[in-house]
Amino acid sequence: MALCPSPADLKIVVVPENYAATALRAALAKEGAALINIEVLTPQGLALHIWKAVHPDFSFKYMGRKEAEFILGILAKQLEEPWGDLFSSSISHIYESVQSIRMEKRSRYDTSSKQYLAQPSKVQDVLQQLVILYEEYLELHDRLDETDVLFSAISVTQQFIDQRHLSLFLVNDMVVLNQPEWDLLNGIKRGVGHAHFFGSGHYSQSIQKDWTYVQQKPQAKRAGSPPYIVGSTRREEVRRVLSDILQRNIPFDRVEIACTDYSGYLTELSASCDRFNIPWITSSQAKEDEFRLLSCLRGYADWVKSGYQVAVLIRMIRDSILDVSEFEDQVGDVIIALSAFPIAVSKGSDPETWRLIEERAKGRRISKAQVSSLQKFADSLSAFKLNKTSSVRQFGKAFAGFASMYSSTFVDGATVTDFWNRYISFSDYNERLESPTTWISKNVLASLSAPGSHHTSGLGVLPITHAGYGSAELVYVLGLDDLAATDSSTSMEDIETDVLGMEAPSFSRSAKAAKRNVIGELYQRYGEKLVLCAPSYDVASDRPLFPSSALIELTGMSELVPEKRQSWFDEADFLSSMMWKETRANASVQMEQLFEQFPLLMSGATAIRMRASSDWTHFDGLVSPTSGWNLSDASPSKLESLSQCPFQFFLSKVLGLKAPEESDLSWLKPGEEGSLLHTLFEENIRPKLEEDYNESAEEENALFGHLIERLEFAAHLSDRPIEAQLERKKRVLSISISLFLDREKELAKTRSPKAVEFSFGNHKDSDAPSVKIELKSGTLSLSGRLDRLDVLPDGSFVVTDYKTGKIDGYSPKELKSLGQKLQWALYSLAVERLMDAPVQSFEYFFPSARGGGVVRSVGPLSEIELRPVLERLVETYNGGLFIQAANESACSYCDFKRVCGDLKERKEEVKQKFTSPSDQLTPVFSNWEFRSKMGGVN
Repeated sequence: MALCPSPADLKIVVVPENYAATALRAALAKEGAALINIEVLTPQGLALHIWKAVHPDFSFKYMGRKEAEFILGILAKQLEEPWGDLFSSSISHIYESVQSIRMEKRSRYDTSSKQYLAQPSKVQDVLQQLVILYEEYLELHDRLDETDVLFSAISVTQQFIDQRHLSLFLVNDMVVLNQPEWDLLNGIKRGVGHAHFFGSGHYSQSIQKDWTYVQQKPQAKRAGSPPYIVGSTRREEVRRVLSDILQRNIPFDRVEIACTDYSGYLTELSASCDRFNIPWITSSQAKEDEFRLLSCLRGYADWVKSGYQVAVLIRMIRDSILDVSEFEDQVGDVIIALSAFPIAVSKGSDPETWRLIEERAKGRRISKAQVSSLQKFADSLSAFKLNKTSSVRQFGKAFAGFASMYSSTFVDGATVTDFWNRYISFSDYNERLESPTTWISKNVLASLSAPGSHHTSGLGVLPITHAGYGSAELVYVLGLDDLAATDSSTSMEDIETDVLGMEAPSFSRSAKAAKRNVIGELYQRYGEKLVLCAPSYDVASDRPLFPSSALIELTGMSELVPEKRQSWFDEADFLSSMMWKETRANASVQMEQLFEQFPLLMSGATAIRMRASSDWTHFDGLVSPTSGWNLSDASPSKLESLSQCPFQFFLSKVLGLKAPEESDLSWLKPGEEGSLLHTLFEENIRPKLEEDYNESAEEENALFGHLIERLEFAAHLSDRPIEAQLERKKRVLSISISLFLDREKELAKTRSPKAVEFSFGNHKDSDAPSVKIELKSGTLSLSGRLDRLDVLPDGSFVVTDYKTGKIDGYSPKELKSLGQKLQWALYSLAVERLMDAPVQSFEYFFPSARGGGVVRSVGPLSEIELRPVLERLVETYNGGLFIQAANESACSYCDFKRVCGDLKERKEEVKQKFTSPSDQLTPVFSNWEFRSKMGGVN
């Protein structure tokens, strides 16, 4: 750090492994060095960082190692035997060999050459065939791997240095480099004034000519002194913040709590505010449009106040406050051109300026299309640049036009006028009187922060990127521990010098750019009325926390030393700490006092006490069936759910409870993704049910086209910029289509499709009646819908179910145990009954990137083998015996975890009940795997 001319400039450190990068950043933080504009990377990570910085809109083309290994595994199957199996079994080593060959070709031969060795061995010859297949895949799908990115990074090092203003370049002497990586490092060194090796000195043979060797101890940086609060845990941090707010005696609607981890803190804040009767509001989706318009107005005023500097515009574009898609399909093209030529906005109508820009764009590898987009954008901005003096009315009119053209949310004249009247007040000045434009912009910003401008009714709880836009007089930033360091870096400097001699903004490295400067900006505005907060211990990971870079930079602290809590909010707060200890025994005097303060806790305390007792109660899931309550009609999925966890089944299926929905901003949810694939598979298979059908390549290609159309339609319904996500989803789901089509070609040789989405029983428009199974308790009617039914030449059937999730738990041994999966056996039985023909096998097919096209096949069970399982499930349901699952896998995606409590503790309680003299459930569960897993009961 002592070598760096300016702490705000970019610093790059190259280390041998990713764990070394983590260790170095942790060491810097512990020494008190603010992790501002510091990139610690491996050589390959450095290449990827440079390439993404210069080509941010092409990052979706990059194929990481895991994906590349997956593709190589598929391609290896196309090799002649036994090489395909041999290569597939050691794919990580094959990946290294393929990259080595590709790097050698890029370094020494023409990239289109298919030759590698003059006299290759058989292994080398087959490996070269795999390289050819792999390169054809990259070309066909327009993808780039590590080798492509490395050579691309070498070619743009100077452009990267120009954009990022790199001032310090350090390379650890333990890094092992090949020649292209050396070329990359030397290319960077030539453009940087301070480039050195560092380390122990034992590996100095790595050092090449013109490199120097240094050893420096990091120096702590201290800047600013806002107050800060430290709590031992996240809950304690929240309690201390609320206590501080109460002691300051400021109206709640003048205070904001901003969280680095909004969703993580929301539960704690909600519970604590409700607990102490503090009114609070959140930044809800309903207020998103108003927030965007507020951000747009603040940005416009900042732009005017700055003298129309480009840095403000770029920040607004990156934060999705401005929408410039009208000028270029790829928004990043406008940003790249703006970053390189900020002079364009101030002199947009000068032909000489554009001639100079076009000339210099060639040397910077900026295309004519990007320059053209920049010119259109610059021309359009001229209408919204005010004279040195203007009136408030003129300022508002200019903003209305600016928002109508560029705002990322829809606005019209009436919307902007109403918005302006609510947020902006110049009651002491004539709105028609001309004043200095900079004065107006400063007062607009001040008016946005004035008390009452937000019209809130409680404590504001919001994400860090939303902080400071309303009426807050006091702002608390929670969660500034080392886990949030990458999201809350607070460089005060965001202006660099462009090679043209003009001012240009720094080039952000990630989509989280909105958080990079927000804390520093808040401190500049609020001073000591900004309070920084952090927990000092991570309960989930059982480890101490270090302060984040924001806390280090602004307070100078280098470690978190939490104070023990010395006081409580009130007597009930003190008593509540005893609740979990006391409720497992008889109610004590303290508990009685607690219930006097909070009478509604009595029910919860009773439930805890009853679960801990030796008797089975309705708190354990035992209920009294109502009249006529019996399981006579069910689907395979319903019975499987009952088998996996009777308690979850009771809550969701019997009582019909729904857990509170968590905020999900995904534009395509996993369930929708699976439904889309099922629909596409059905559309492809259904024509094959006709005997004279002949599939063509055009129909296969059409399947990919339908996938893209439906993904683009789903993306169109989202109001957020998701171009990169859309491209990524296209690639991932295209793999599913490819795996499906490959499977179809295999199946065409041995079987024919008989039905798709085949339904029976009580489904609307069912293809067949329900299947009746006679049990001791009566007749069970089975209804369901299966994905696919194929017929073999001998007249037997194969039932197929498509799965897009993990393959865990689907081995034939696990399936035949009938522990967690029942659908396959019930569907097989139903098909044999309905078709009056045998089922040869039931197949789970996993056509996904995660599943890799794996097929899990299992032969059917007889009705005699299935009947005991069904008898047990019916008896469980009809008897109201809904106790919890023993297998933790049933809890993975359960919505009712908080109802069950700690699973290990709960198992111990159930174990005691099974061995209690008053146990009445052993006859029901004596031979059930569920019971045997409950704490090892025999």
